[in-house]
Amino acid sequence: MKNSLILKFAILSLSFVIISCKREQVGIKIIGKEDVVSDTLIFNSKDTIITHGVIDSVFLSPYQKHTFTLNGSEPTAFNLREKGGILNIYNTEFVVYNVRYDEDDPNNEKYENAEINLMSCVMIDSFLIFEKKFENQLKDPNELRKIITEISGKKNGNYKTYYDERQELIEGGDYDTLNTLDGFEFKKIGKDKIFIEKFWDYDMNDNIPEEITVRTRKDHTTRQEKILKAIISDKDFLANAKIWKNKFYIVDIRDY
Repeated sequence: MKNSLILKFAILSLSFVIISCKREQVGIKIIGKEDVVSDTLIFNSKDTIITHGVIDSVFLSPYQKHTFTLNGSEPTAFNLREKGGILNIYNTEFVVYNVRYDEDDPNNEKYENAEINLMSCVMIDSFLIFEKKFENQLKDPNELRKIITEISGKKNGNYKTYYDERQELIEGGDYDTLNTLDGFEFKKIGKDKIFIEKFWDYDMNDNIPEEITVRTRKDHTTRQEKILKAIISDKDFLANAKIWKNKFYIVDIRDY
């Protein structure tokens, strides 16, 4: 009887360890196409999902290699960590951009960083999209042609200027393909990437709040700024940029 009780206790203890160590599943977005009614995906040769609409979701175990087939295709593998991301089954391109929140307290002064005018832009179709503040600088046709030549050779269609020639090497890779905004306002991602690991805060179709609440020190005297990131399809970003003319400057490279 004593040995039996010890055995039962050992089994229960083992079960507790197994349950406790099991990681919660991570949600990923499946991005389809507007002209495709639904897709059939089979994950890890066992779980079948039929998508409904352009954006659907699936939950999978993190820190594992997963496979999927799309409408009977050969299996495609991707690695999933804890952040989730986008399963980009049709090689859709996206733009990740900053969402800035400023503290609304007239009694506090706004903290002004030393302004470093490093320029960046993205190319969507035949259009280059810049921040509005660079408009005058881009009136120089020679400067613009230089940017067009360089960005045309980029895989994802991103361009930025550097402090000096060594900066790109110091950052550990090509800005065009790294999953970071690196201090800039927006960046294009997704070209030929089946899985894009999440480095943004607001997913596609999320409602982006106009106000957020953050904790600050009681004795702070400068207005705080909080920067979050959102993701949108590149076509929607281009459409918005054409409307928000006070924020963006657009160049059609066909004119050059």
